[in-house]
Amino acid sequence: MNTSTVQANLNLLAGIHNTNRVLDTGIFVEDKQSGTIVLQNMSRVPGSNVYSIDSKLTSIGKDERAFAASPYIHQNRVRFTDRAFEKTIAFKEMKERNHLLAQMAEFRIGDPEAQTRADDLVDCLCYGAILGLGQLTTGGAL
Repeated sequence: MNTSTVQANLNLLAGIHNTNRVLDTGIFVEDKQSGTIVLQNMSRVPGSNVYSIDSKLTSIGKDERAFAASPYIHQNRVRFTDRAFEKTIAFKEMKERNHLLAQMAEFRIGDPEAQTRADDLVDCLCYGAILGLGQLTTGGAL
């Protein structure tokens, strides 16, 4: 999926949910592994509205990000669209299920076996809550 497709989907969802929040904030990418390549490629696209997530946030680890995001989630400030809540898909030989909800249910802070479980969607949720509702922005402070 290319970035123009991602931006088009975000704009579509913003219209469906009567918000321009997506248009204001842009797309945030973790500057690690394949994210570095995405950021390099998108830096050449005029008006791409793609930003690197501040290293203060990416360097603290998933457990710490989950802890930092938890107040926003606990306060019911994070919501799921019906589309996200109801979406199911078979992935990597797993049965069809909602992988975000499954990862949320299975995630445990301080789990010594965490490296054996998929938790990237939980990490995206945490980044979204912190960047969208918290004090950290590009160049901000945690």
